[in-house]
Amino acid sequence: MTMTDATAGGPVVTAWPRSLAVAVFVALMLVGGVVSWTFWQGIFDARSDIDAREDLVAGLQRAQSRLSPESAHPGETGEVRNPYLTGETETIAAANLQTLVLQVAEAAGTTVSSAQVKPRAVIDQPAAPEPADASAADKGAADRQIDMEVIFDGKIADIQKVLFTLETGLPYIFVDEMQMQPTKPSQPGEAEEPDPQLHVVLTMHAFWRS
Repeated sequence: MTMTDATAGGPVVTAWPRSLAVAVFVALMLVGGVVSWTFWQGIFDARSDIDAREDLVAGLQRAQSRLSPESAHPGETGEVRNPYLTGETETIAAANLQTLVLQVAEAAGTTVSSAQVKPRAVIDQPAAPEPADASAADKGAADRQIDMEVIFDGKIADIQKVLFTLETGLPYIFVDEMQMQPTKPSQPGEAEEPDPQLHVVLTMHAFWRS
């Protein structure tokens, strides 16, 4: 901003008031701080989501790498860990699997909407060699694979509890596939929830020995 000196006739440059300059500087700093905070908050949220998903994938990998039911070994106390579903018949074993999975899912705080058990025929793979001390009833026993699909909603932490309990407990339960998506997809322009409710479809199988 300039004005004309009445005596000298030349232009004179007039500086902005100090208070206005300070206000502009503070405003710029605030805008820059908000932009920076938003950027780093987005990075942090994305990193947290990636870490949670990596934990889920690691859980699935641990479940798949466990020993098969034919390879059960005594634990440290000498007690034999039975990896098979219990039940006098295949139908009872399937019902026991369904009950177990429902209990695990509900105990973790999830909401189960569907749980279906689909028994299979005798598996085609040859049975593993029986140990020398196997009883006559165990020799020649056929293994039957029982499949199950469970659909439930829950938070990331709840889903992790379900996977951990299934993959570390008895009987051995093997997770085959997991599909996961938010129950309420975010709309354009809406901020994503930091811990959204997730819709999960989990397929798994276990074994019953006749």
